[in-house]
Amino acid sequence: MYFGPALEVKEKSEFWHGDLWGESPQFGQETIVIKQVLYQIGDYVYYNEITGKKFGHILAIILENNIEKLKIQHVLTFDELPESFHTTIRQQQSRDGALWLLDRDEYNAIILLEPQAIIQKITVGQNNNSANKYIIEILYKHNNHWKFRSALLDYKHPSEYTAIPNHNNSLPVYKFFLDLYYDDFGTYRNVYHSLGGVYLQFGNMTFNDRKQLKNHFVLGFVPFGGDFDDFIKPFIKEICQLEKGKVFEINGVRCLIIASLGQVTADLPQGNDLACIKRHGAIKGCRSCQATKEKLTSADLNIPLIARYHHITDELYNRMETIITATDQRKFATEYGLRNKKSILDLLKRERHLQTPQDVYHLTAEKIQRLLHITVNLLSND
Repeated sequence: MYFGPALEVKEKSEFWHGDLWGESPQFGQETIVIKQVLYQIGDYVYYNEITGKKFGHILAIILENNIEKLKIQHVLTFDELPESFHTTIRQQQSRDGALWLLDRDEYNAIILLEPQAIIQKITVGQNNNSANKYIIEILYKHNNHWKFRSALLDYKHPSEYTAIPNHNNSLPVYKFFLDLYYDDFGTYRNVYHSLGGVYLQFGNMTFNDRKQLKNHFVLGFVPFGGDFDDFIKPFIKEICQLEKGKVFEINGVRCLIIASLGQVTADLPQGNDLACIKRHGAIKGCRSCQATKEKLTSADLNIPLIARYHHITDELYNRMETIITATDQRKFATEYGLRNKKSILDLLKRERHLQTPQDVYHLTAEKIQRLLHITVNLLSND
């Protein structure tokens, strides 16, 4: 099993090759000392580059060819913006301390930097009242045109919601990446019975090890008529404790064990339930964005503007709680494609929309099945 920082490789095949492992303090390396100064993932910095001094955001501390490097997201000043955005208002905002974040999906937005290139740490807030420097907007491309969106329309860095309490640094630390799998299926002998199976895997195992049946750990089954929340409650209680870290003695050695939910794997309906989104047949039944079902195949969707973000979904639920009548609450939930109540998994530290990925296999298999069915029917008619 692997317990180390994220690795930067060309062909990604393991969880520790991914962004979540590197960016979350629950899984990867969270601190680094540079020139006797402690830096953490999530910090904003001033650094040297070939073209000059730049602002950046430390996303992760990774290893590339066994060399420690920083993954930096580019933060733009007014002078670095496209000329079409050089307005008087933005120039004044820049004088007041405004900065612009370059969307991480854009070309050259993220670079790998040697630690010695860091000059100093800077304080960057979300508005000009909280810090001298602040992120005001995010620059991104849509249909090959540069656009801005609010700084709120972005996924929060995991360090903002998964801080680990300080522990005795002399203890060896082992961080476990938990992959929770939930699937509804039917058993049949003389009568059909519906069951929900809940399984657990450790993302610290290699892909080849995770494929082996012996490494699929069954937590139990949710019987017909049973409630998933009631079933999973003891597991959630234990993980809430392990997220903070717990000292165990293993082979006579005291170790700090941290275990966190890394990913929820589920079929499309169950995945939507666990991401707090209505089923896929709803008007807004996508757990990744708020596109209506009529527009899901549109090539013109501006995904960053309509994407679902954990903190915004939380705000919607807070608004829902202020609505008095149950009827009005249901209308509000339907408008935004939300379930009537939060998932019990929200008691854990997670980004519900990013850490509940789409079930690609079943989506693809269903489309192939439909294609074959239509093709056979056409050939039969001929």
